[in-house]
Amino acid sequence: MLLFSTINNIQLRFPTPILVMDWPDAARHNAALLQQIANKQAETDSVNLSNRGGWQSRDDLFDWGGEAISSLSTWIARCIYSIHYTYNQEEFPRLLERCGGRLERRLVGWANVNRRGDWNSMHNHANCHWSGCYYLQVPQGSGNIELFDPRGNINMNDTGVEVLDIFRQVPQPIAANEGMTVIFPSWMQHHVTEHRSDQPRISIAFNWRFHF
Repeated sequence: MLLFSTINNIQLRFPTPILVMDWPDAARHNAALLQQIANKQAETDSVNLSNRGGWQSRDDLFDWGGEAISSLSTWIARCIYSIHYTYNQEEFPRLLERCGGRLERRLVGWANVNRRGDWNSMHNHANCHWSGCYYLQVPQGSGNIELFDPRGNINMNDTGVEVLDIFRQVPQPIAANEGMTVIFPSWMQHHVTEHRSDQPRISIAFNWRFHF
């Protein structure tokens, strides 16, 4: 059989932008953020949504106040604006200019504390544009966030032979580290695998929506 290279003829048509970036100010602000989360955890019961065990705050984290939370909010905005600059290098700056340099948006966030055996079931975030997570404490054995291919029918012809099944629904794990930010489209299904450390995994999740 004659094999030939097709590398210049194969096109990828369904890419999804995922931002993974360390926050430069993490070391300066993480201690304050951890203290605020500990205080809130001592005062309030957990919200129960996708979390299976653990503690989750209400989604008013960016209203708690303080320099650290304000700085994190600014960092998230910079990240999301950077994604739009990257994909719309001409039109996005023009849109910002028409809007006086700032688009109307709504940012909500909540803290997550997972202990041994805790995890988050698969879900997405309706009525938002971007979702993400900022990691404050990530001990060895922490559960990872896993993102799922949005093409729901790709497993139709599963042969069970990995080398042949190019189109498989394989979750894409993102191994977290302290100070890291992950941002993805809110429609993307994701979950968090089981936490297997005796030290808690602490993160701040968030949703972002533009308003026009």
